[in-house]
Amino acid sequence: MSGKQIARLDNRQLMLLFLLPLPPALITSGRLIYDGARKLLLDTLGMPVFTGNMWIWQAVAMAVGFFAALYGIYYGAVRMAAEKQMG
Repeated sequence: MSGKQIARLDNRQLMLLFLLPLPPALITSGRLIYDGARKLLLDTLGMPVFTGNMWIWQAVAMAVGFFAALYGIYYGAVRMAAEKQMG
């Protein structure tokens, strides 16, 4: 194999290593945050602390976005370390 083919194969393996666990992690963490927010809403017993259910979706979106950003930073760091190690 040529060096170019090896580099391409390494890039594919690294992407698969990071992309395969991503959907289950996002779904699981989003669901856990949603459930926690729903329980918090039910525990307030109708007190006007929260207005509607939109804040739940905002919390889920913010958490998933934060998770994706951290995951992206981690992927970039691992990719840079792998490239440095390979040559």
